Amino acid sequence: MKRPITYRQTLLLTAALYAFTFGFTACQHPIDDPSFSCPDMDMTASINGQTRKMMQTNSIIFRQETDSGGLKYWSMESISDSFKIVLNVTDGMFDQNAIKNDTIRLDTFTFRRGSTNPIHKGLVMAGIYNANGLYDFFNTDSSAIIIRWINTKRQVIAGTFFFTADNKRVAGGGTFNSACYVTQ
Repeated sequence: MKRPITYRQTLLLTAALYAFTFGFTACQHPIDDPSFSCPDMDMTASINGQTRKMMQTNSIIFRQETDSGGLKYWSMESISDSFKIVLNVTDGMFDQNAIKNDTIRLDTFTFRRGSTNPIHKGLVMAGIYNANGLYDFFNTDSSAIIIRWINTKRQVIAGTFFFTADNKRVAGGGTFNSACYVTQ
């Protein structure tokens, strides 16, 4: 008998994804070159009024399949000389046919911490480069990632993002155009 994915399982998987992404990005050397070439990518990000041109270091779409369909996840990391931005999107449920394609929906994915009905579909994580050569990440309060365009043949994606963090003392956002991705 097929067992549907429960809200709790989805929430636990999403939390594990965010923990993995945060742990993975925190361990990387901040000056690493991108793991793949993405020459047409154009991204800018702002944190509390400081705007930087960003360099993409990785981007991947992967899936969690079940007997009745599944979820897709997109994670992109980019860095500048002074900060790092990580975008995480959870999309789905998809049926067995739709889970196989290399795209996510054109939509607004939001994240909201706390409250009685938290949302965990579009997390933006931002960190500031410190004197020790590491990133100090803010505690995201709320965020939105808007996917405006995706080209599955060229494997590029475009959109905007916004976030507030540390009890709304920090705010930021930005745009990404022709950001590459790989699929797994």
